[in-house]
Amino acid sequence: MKRYIMRYYVFFITIGVLFDQVVKIVIDMNYKDIEFNIIPNLIIYRPVLNDKFSWINSLFDIGIGKVTHILLLIILGIIVLLVFKYIRAIKADSIGVIVGFMFLISGLICSIIDKIFWGGSLDYINLKGFFTFDLKDIYATIAEVIFTIIIIANRKKVNSFKVKHFYKYITSLIRG
Repeated sequence: MKRYIMRYYVFFITIGVLFDQVVKIVIDMNYKDIEFNIIPNLIIYRPVLNDKFSWINSLFDIGIGKVTHILLLIILGIIVLLVFKYIRAIKADSIGVIVGFMFLISGLICSIIDKIFWGGSLDYINLKGFFTFDLKDIYATIAEVIFTIIIIANRKKVNSFKVKHFYKYITSLIRG
């Protein structure tokens, strides 16, 4: 049964990643030099390559390089997968948790692909006066909203979470 369910996770994550990348390929090949209002004075289609590799790096001009960003994303991905595995092991998962993790992992994979193959992120949706983002950023935001709702709705369970139990679980995985 677990393999059957895991195939669905992989399928939906793959669809999310492919959709993000196909949109970017279409924009890059046909629509990278145009700009138009989606919602006047609010949302603008304006493609731009963020070659600073992250929003924070762009905002504060920190100068963190591509390899460091990729390594941080891989480490974050491993942590996300371990947390998801732990949540499944303690039977605290729900459809919301599963969907949230699928969006989060899709966004992480898209971000790694962007850095390796695009040399940054091809962002194309501009929120006037704020920032420009893309589909992978929407995936991450959806995951954040889902997790925030779950945490608020389950605050008693979250407050009873013990880091030492998570640590013991991770060390047991490592020991085999």
